[in-house]
Amino acid sequence: MKTQKEIIKNACGKKNITMQKLCQDLNINYNGFKSSIRRARLNSQTSMKISKYLDIDIFELISAPISTPIKKGNDNG
Repeated sequence: MKTQKEIIKNACGKKNITMQKLCQDLNINYNGFKSSIRRARLNSQTSMKISKYLDIDIFELISAPISTPIKKGNDNG
């Protein structure tokens, strides 16, 4: 399952814009956005703005995990 950040980043790529441009167009503080998307969920108002702007499903966005789970153990086998 894709994270919120991955969903937004992929949708921005399809529109050929950066996440910084997204924030600028929607009057969202970019540094606050970066912090929110890494550590916590986006608030509902921001999620709605982004989903409408990028034409993505709001339910996919709000139900996505915040970040990729950290794998425990040694990946070397």
